[in-house]
Amino acid sequence: MNKTARKIVRWGRIFPALFLFQGLACLPDNAIREVLAENIVRTSGVVIQSVVAILFGTFFPFL
Repeated sequence: MNKTARKIVRWGRIFPALFLFQGLACLPDNAIREVLAENIVRTSGVVIQSVVAILFGTFFPFL
């Protein structure tokens, strides 16, 4: 098993514990959901910026 697969398995074991802690009020309400949503928005922003930079860099290389 390679490194990435081991990390995925490890996170698969940690996430249920985090949701349990949130259910037991050890974490603030919706903390995990907010962090995951923030990461999704940040990732989509990086992808959009990268695509725009590639397109404008290709079509307007001298600007």
